[in-house]
Amino acid sequence: MRLASDISYGDHKDRKSSAGYICQVYGGPVDWKATKQRTVTTSTTEAKLLGLSDTVEETT
Repeated sequence: MRLASDISYGDHKDRKSSAGYICQVYGGPVDWKATKQRTVTTSTTEAKLLGLSDTVEETT
């Protein structure tokens, strides 16, 4: 199983970031999601940690 997530910091007019993840098994995607984060973050690091946290929560 392979799990990857990524964010785009503050790319919306309301300063919220885009976040997404993909879960692959044997090279094929089995779950994915791309969305706007619910909160405004103050740094790229905070946005990435929030995105990673949401990814783990969604896939467990």
